[in-house]
Amino acid sequence: MMKKIFTLLFIFLISVVHIYAMDIKESKETESVMQQSNFRERFNKYIEAKDTLFARSVLSDWAEERPDDPELFLAYFNYYYLRSMRDSAFISQTKIKNPDASYYEMRDSMGNVSGYIVSLTVYDNDLIRQSLDYIGKGIVKYPDRLDMRFGRAYLLGRLEQWSELANDVISIIENSVNNKNVWQWVDGKPLDDGESDMIAGVSEYQQQLYLQDSLGSNIRNIAAAMLKIYPKTADNMNYMAVSYIKDKDYGKALQYLKKAEKIDKENPVVIRNMAVVYKKTGDEKKSLEYVNKLKQIQAKAAAVKE
Repeated sequence: MMKKIFTLLFIFLISVVHIYAMDIKESKETESVMQQSNFRERFNKYIEAKDTLFARSVLSDWAEERPDDPELFLAYFNYYYLRSMRDSAFISQTKIKNPDASYYEMRDSMGNVSGYIVSLTVYDNDLIRQSLDYIGKGIVKYPDRLDMRFGRAYLLGRLEQWSELANDVISIIENSVNNKNVWQWVDGKPLDDGESDMIAGVSEYQQQLYLQDSLGSNIRNIAAAMLKIYPKTADNMNYMAVSYIKDKDYGKALQYLKKAEKIDKENPVVIRNMAVVYKKTGDEKKSLEYVNKLKQIQAKAAAVKE
């Protein structure tokens, strides 16, 4: 799912609409689709060539002819996002918490690492705000376009705006009730299993928050929204527990892990987290008990695969 989302941020990688021979009665529809395809093909061509001037010109023509075209909002989103990117390099004594950063080690006369030259992408605030504003307008007009929603949340993650990311994900969850998980993707194509795609995407954002956000509250808020809809799911109980683990509230974490274990007694993630929490609280006996249980679950899974 995250690979799918990533392509949204580089619109020239999104395949254009293929035009096939149609009955003459469908000529108006054909003309509309061809027009949309033409705008996107031209836009993609200029973006690939890094010619933002002509790309902007295409967007103006596109907006004049088809101002409510949902793909236009995605194009503007990508246009301002790509324009906002800046390469940055600086010296740091330690590695920073950014999975997209690359490092070049500096060494002293003894060969010891003395620091790092860090290279990463930064963003122009005004341009990135325009990118987010355009995709926001698209979401308001087309609330069931999951590609738009996930694309915006993905960008918020790149910007490390964790609270905003969590709010966007919660909005997706809430809208899933309104539309009964009848979601669309690029070109308004219906998703075959919108519920599974929604849940998978939410889970990936939860994992990102776990790895990169310093607080547990954003994970907790998303998990609480999911539990309102799916109250008996071990995964969401586990995310509630994880949010408390991040905040070092192991008592609360254990409460949710026990609930998760009752729902799914052989969930390896839950069992592993039980072992971790018991170890954190100093209960070595219980921790070892769950370590052994995890080994049994993993061995059983391996035997099934053979």
